[in-house]
Amino acid sequence: MTSRRKTEASLYDAVLYLAILHRSGAAPFDAVQSLAEYADYFGEAAKAFRQVVSDTRLGCTLHEGICRLAETTPSEKFRQFLFGYTAAVNTSGTAVPYLEDVLETLREEKRIRQEKYLSALEVFAEIYLTLFVALPLFAVITGMVLGMLNSAEPAFLSLGIPLFLIPGTAAYLLLLDSMDESISLPHRDFAEKGEELQSPKLRAYMKRRARQECRFGTAAYFTRKPETVFQVSLPAGILVSLPFTDFPYLWTLLFLLTVFVPYAVFHFLHEREQAAKETSVPDFCRRLAGAVSQGECLSCAIERIAAEEKSPLENDIRRLSGEIRLGETVASALYRFASRVKLLSVDRTVILLTESARYSADISQTAAAASCEIKEQLRHSLARKEGMSLYTAVIYLAYCVFVFVAVILLTVFLPAMSAAEFSGELYETALINAVLIQGICSGLAAGKMGEGAVLAGVKHACVLFASGMLVFFATGIL
Repeated sequence: MTSRRKTEASLYDAVLYLAILHRSGAAPFDAVQSLAEYADYFGEAAKAFRQVVSDTRLGCTLHEGICRLAETTPSEKFRQFLFGYTAAVNTSGTAVPYLEDVLETLREEKRIRQEKYLSALEVFAEIYLTLFVALPLFAVITGMVLGMLNSAEPAFLSLGIPLFLIPGTAAYLLLLDSMDESISLPHRDFAEKGEELQSPKLRAYMKRRARQECRFGTAAYFTRKPETVFQVSLPAGILVSLPFTDFPYLWTLLFLLTVFVPYAVFHFLHEREQAAKETSVPDFCRRLAGAVSQGECLSCAIERIAAEEKSPLENDIRRLSGEIRLGETVASALYRFASRVKLLSVDRTVILLTESARYSADISQTAAAASCEIKEQLRHSLARKEGMSLYTAVIYLAYCVFVFVAVILLTVFLPAMSAAEFSGELYETALINAVLIQGICSGLAAGKMGEGAVLAGVKHACVLFASGMLVFFATGIL
């Protein structure tokens, strides 16, 4: 994705941040400086404001710094926003009405882009089924017919299908990724902020808890970090498959499943746990906003919510409340809360709450705004999954058809051809390899289309690959 597209895709988040801080009473330069400080959590548009802060420190006014940024940015949309923002600040002293108007416009544009992206995904899903499911079968059948006519085995089948499926699927996944204009930023820990203010009691408690989790929480550890399971599964895969090196297909099946099935399981558990937590965040923010608006301080509101919470976030909220009771500041405890939950939406919410608290004692509007935004993001994510779940099922169905046709060709057609003094070894190898490679590629594509991440397709790839192998073993082909 180009710099211009990254800037425009993250503009909404940057404008929302500025609007919330302005509503909290922050001066324009303070709001811009805060956004620049936490730009890693809000995307390319927020990072651009670092240039403004740098220019002001070198002697420029805020107006001059924003104008210089507007002159250098590659995005016309961002340029128009910057000119409008500085004009609103200079003329009225407050940019809140202007920022709210821009937010409404960007919100509508975001909704339209989401609808266009879903429509494009439907088209590309049909293209994938045509190119990477129907075309390989057509190529094999065509090759067989040509072989019968010429009494020869076309050489393109042995390497042509794998060389088409693997790079073609990779290019297809990259194309889908380039089409997606939503910005998926990684979670970043706030460890350095927490360490500065950590109380001695809490430090000792955290050390004890870390030792306990290391000793007794192996499954929980792998669930939190699914990639670490390869440290165990890779050696296990080598050991399990080593006795079957004389049987290449059986060796491949045992090795790949032993290595990747544990990762697929823990990745699925991790995503399910994170999704459950994220659906609980808007309710937590809403209850926090309600408690603060009634006059409770932030620490008291957190303690009361922790006592009443019954959701996937309850353990994290109770730890948050416990850290505050052990003498930690609310801001530092919130930073560590975000570092434990490891969700970008929680990172942003914590930043907004702590920064708003610097300018206003009433953060109820900030918490309410964060709740609404996270709900909107969840709605978009749900709409995408619902829209593409049908195509995930279609990929499974198309793979079943692929396997069925391959089995018919291998068990009925090829033996008949061999009886007519026609060798079918190349066709058999080509078909078997095509089915197995197709299972892996289709699984990864299903994860990208249905859940928006290639890694989410590892579980689909394991299921499809294993089912294809088992069908071949059951029918005596392997």
